[in-house]
Amino acid sequence: MDRARARIERRLARSLLVALGLSEKAVVRAARSQKLGIVSDVDLWNKVYLWLFGAMLPSVEDAAMLGMEMTAAQVGIGVDWTLVNIDAVEWARHHCGDLVTKIDERTKLALQQHITSWMESGEPLPKLTERLERAKLFGRQRADLIASTEVTNAFAEGQLQAAAKAGMDVIPPRERPAKHPRCRCWLTMRKREDGRWVWVWQTVAMFGEGPGSVCPICEPLHGQDMV
Repeated sequence: MDRARARIERRLARSLLVALGLSEKAVVRAARSQKLGIVSDVDLWNKVYLWLFGAMLPSVEDAAMLGMEMTAAQVGIGVDWTLVNIDAVEWARHHCGDLVTKIDERTKLALQQHITSWMESGEPLPKLTERLERAKLFGRQRADLIASTEVTNAFAEGQLQAAAKAGMDVIPPRERPAKHPRCRCWLTMRKREDGRWVWVWQTVAMFGEGPGSVCPICEPLHGQDMV
């Protein structure tokens, strides 16, 4: 399961890197064309939205399904996988749509700050394109951050949906992964003496450190019931 999840994360990072690369080229091309209204260019941002959405959706769907399968296997529950798949796809589409919108808004804000700073500097147009290329708004680091965080989010959502679809008497978790950017934690389940199920936090390394290392942010939660 860990390997399958890691494969999904790597695939998403690669897809995002391509989509972000296309976005960067389009933004820089617009700047070189002296389109200083980049932030309000509807056609440009529609393209960016579609590139990012298309990059994210398949992997987010797969991560959600993987989370469902893990929970179903752990506690031996049976679910109607046809209905579950439909719900996972629907959730993934809404989640990716909301996420890409937020990514776009953050990117626009950063772009506006760079454009304003460039205008105040009095530098020639080529300097603006240099600023945008140096800003790393569209690079590998951002692709990796989004991929690790969103695979974790989708995996946790799949786990929760599997329990809900099976009609289990489970207490909703007070916290769920991803707790922070690059979080790779997940949940397992435990049945209490009163017959109710609870979610239990499991922590792993945040940046893929050595064996046995754990995320310092989530370490206090490791092994705790999320009630």
